[in-house]
Amino acid sequence: MHIKPKDLRVNLPIVLGFDPIENDNAELFAAHINTIIHGKVKLKYEYLGELCGKFMIIFYLQRNAEYQELRDEFMSMIDKEIMDRVPDVQKTQEDSF
Repeated sequence: MHIKPKDLRVNLPIVLGFDPIENDNAELFAAHINTIIHGKVKLKYEYLGELCGKFMIIFYLQRNAEYQELRDEFMSMIDKEIMDRVPDVQKTQEDSF
């Protein structure tokens, strides 16, 4: 049976976490959505960084204020996690001397 949706609602931008082992899932996800969406509009994505062991990827249709706000929020969380790990690395290096 072939189904043609009359109305498709997508809440974007959105940030999703992907396992590092399955790093091509973001590209496949965007390709599947673009198959459903007809016209000139295409789903785009951007790798933001790693957070809690997951690759954080933002999906969007256009770069607007909502996209920028969400991106900035996740970038600050990623930066904070990196900075929280830095003292542990320095302490380990000091202990080894």
